[in-house]
Amino acid sequence: MGYQASDMEERRYSDHDIALLRRIQERLGREALPPEAEQLRVATGLLLGLRYPREVIEEAMNVMPIYLEDSSTYQLILERGMQQGVERG
Repeated sequence: MGYQASDMEERRYSDHDIALLRRIQERLGREALPPEAEQLRVATGLLLGLRYPREVIEEAMNVMPIYLEDSSTYQLILERGMQQGVERG
């Protein structure tokens, strides 16, 4: 979806953004109550997919635990994907 970069550019991009996610994780730990922090992590995880390639998101999820399974949006995406799979056979 439009993300084009050399491996070296992607790596630098990824390292910078992973550092940003670490700072977000630290702030959530300090400034948000646990339920709010978890909701913000889920929202962040979903929004990452609009901007970054899969490799960056996978690395980000190692830095900032994101439990998407609890998201109703994630559940809807899964259900639609399963329905498409059933329809295709």
